[in-house]
Amino acid sequence: MKNPAATYHFGKFTLQTGDHRLSSDGREIYLRPKTYDTLLYLLEHHGHLVTKHELLDSVWADVEVGENTLTHCVKEARAALDDDVQHPRFLRTIPRLGYEFVAEVETSSEPANEEIVEEELHAVRLVTTEEQTEEELAPVAVTAVSTQPLAIGRRVVSVRSVAVAAALLVGLSVVAYRFSAATPKSSARQVMVDALSWFGATPAPALTPRDYVLIGDFENQTGDPIFDRSLVTALATSLDQSSAVNVYSPVRVKETLRRMLKTNVERIDEALAMEIAEREGIKVVVLPTISGVGHSYRLSARIRAVSSSRDVKTEVAAAASKERVLDAVDELAAALRRDLGESLEKISASKPLTAATTPSLEALKLYSLGLEKHRAADAQEAKTYYENALAIDPDFTTARASLGMLHIDQAAMGIAHFDAEEGKRLMTEAVQNISNLTDKEKYTILAYYAESVEHDWEKAVRYHKALLAIYPENPEVYDSLAWVYHRMGRYEEAIAAAKQAIRIDPHLLIAYANLAGIQLYQMGDVKAGLETCQQALRVDPQNAWCYDCVGWAMFGKGDWAQAQAAFEKAVLFNPQSTLSRYRLAHAYRLQGHYQQALQALQPILTIDPSDATPLYDMGVVYEAMGDESNAREHFQLYRQRMEAEWRKNPKDVDAEWSMAEVLLRLGEKKSALFWTRKGLALDPNRHFEYATVLSLNGQKQQALEQLRIAIQKGYPYPIFIKIHPDLQALHGPEFEQLLGSVIKN
Repeated sequence: MKNPAATYHFGKFTLQTGDHRLSSDGREIYLRPKTYDTLLYLLEHHGHLVTKHELLDSVWADVEVGENTLTHCVKEARAALDDDVQHPRFLRTIPRLGYEFVAEVETSSEPANEEIVEEELHAVRLVTTEEQTEEELAPVAVTAVSTQPLAIGRRVVSVRSVAVAAALLVGLSVVAYRFSAATPKSSARQVMVDALSWFGATPAPALTPRDYVLIGDFENQTGDPIFDRSLVTALATSLDQSSAVNVYSPVRVKETLRRMLKTNVERIDEALAMEIAEREGIKVVVLPTISGVGHSYRLSARIRAVSSSRDVKTEVAAAASKERVLDAVDELAAALRRDLGESLEKISASKPLTAATTPSLEALKLYSLGLEKHRAADAQEAKTYYENALAIDPDFTTARASLGMLHIDQAAMGIAHFDAEEGKRLMTEAVQNISNLTDKEKYTILAYYAESVEHDWEKAVRYHKALLAIYPENPEVYDSLAWVYHRMGRYEEAIAAAKQAIRIDPHLLIAYANLAGIQLYQMGDVKAGLETCQQALRVDPQNAWCYDCVGWAMFGKGDWAQAQAAFEKAVLFNPQSTLSRYRLAHAYRLQGHYQQALQALQPILTIDPSDATPLYDMGVVYEAMGDESNAREHFQLYRQRMEAEWRKNPKDVDAEWSMAEVLLRLGEKKSALFWTRKGLALDPNRHFEYATVLSLNGQKQQALEQLRIAIQKGYPYPIFIKIHPDLQALHGPEFEQLLGSVIKN
């Protein structure tokens, strides 16, 4: 307290004030902060009576507490020193007056036995300020940590939570994914040297700004299910405000488990967390626990070095009641952040959990379950959980934002029971109440609102850049920025942002998907797209989307057989993907494998009964086979479905163009002309669709001219032009020359 650099030696114990550490025979002993302050004050005044009033004024200067609190701290200090109240060796009680430290005390200004500690004990070296340079970190003192089982009172100074990590607003859509992973800021300074590693003949590698920390699920020893799911979300939210470490997000964990063929995992326990960490090259795992005695609770978090499979530190926080558990989570997170070198100033500026989320554990648990269902693409279940969380706490802003995003994203895909207008209302309400949220939540919500409600892409860019100002090496934010640039048609900037995301995190598969999509679809750059896909497949050899992109690139090259092989793998690894099945059917059709094309299309009718497109494509295949009866039957069925769609929404321009195309296939040119005029009246810029109708009507030159205009105006799918069955009549030198200007092989 008065001498922060002092070290006190008494009996077999050492108390070092520089890092607030009490140790004995190389074993660190946990003391709660006020218990530590009480013991230190008595040590500083050893040999003298210290009155209760003096202790209360010194240790609790900023808060009024009773003598019972002091008595409890002295009792904890005695227990840590294994002292006997009847025959004290260290702390003697002076009845009704106070206490005296009676043992002999030696004081030094440097940590003792440093050489022995470095040579014989496993240790961690922690940076205590963010201002230290790499050169300045070398002499930082070493903290010895016992590898014995932790006592009930033992404390660890901990790290920031993982994946759960973010916890906030996670989904499978690109936008929802952005909430799922907080990869906090790093700088040119190395904030942690040799952290969580063991000293030996050669130092273990240090955590670098791009290393990840994985957090397992809470081990719930209380038997109370309210703590399942809720606490991991809470810890993630609190830790997500840190700037000291990267967190391995829940979406990343889910993707890793998929590659491990473990798709029905209920919780990430210690063994599974270590397995994931070893597989993904993660250096540090944090393993949290909650236990309870009576109405009190103890929360702890063990920091485990993956390279040695040994715990190097443990942080502990206590809660006097269930209502104070979230406060204890905040305390635990703050200690973890402090250990990782974050300044007290930044930690103290963080938002408390009860404000950033909800004071209700029940609402938090329901929200957490909603996040899990959202990530698992179970939108209906996610919606129910979010709604129930809001019913308990109507002021739960992140739950409101998550529900709003879910409505908007699902409505955009035409999913029943989701309403885009309701989503916009929820998002507007959330935006009006974001002052208590973490920066990550706040700017992510604002960016989504700018994109989906205001349609203000420039504003969305500004919010993403605001996040990057806080987390300048966050790959997910760069990927989100790439997505916005993509939507704005600023493809070069989108490519640069996606590449930056991959540079920071070569395992971020969504960034590869974003990059490959821009290269193949918007840019028509087959070579670059293939290179991106091949790079991604080295990360995940079973990634269905990457194989789909490879197949698309092979379409661009005109290699139908290689395209077929890639799409077959895409379907193998994701049998529910209707997109890959469509493309596989095209590959078969282009090679004349008509029966296989029909077999590829048939399951789509079961996978997505609302999708009528297979009927049209099957009609095309039957027509190519010369089976006019089956072709006509399928075209008629498709026509009926499109008429029904148009009746539901007379302004559905896609349905109007579909009607024109199928009527031409059925030979009803007059009716097709009627629908073509309706389509042009609603949107005269549909040059691609107009080209397909002209092609089917035998007007080749007019169709080529409309394609040329579409390409000049930035039609984003030049490879689709190459394989589209309605444009097959245009194939020839002029057609190839036109596509050669936009497809880069």
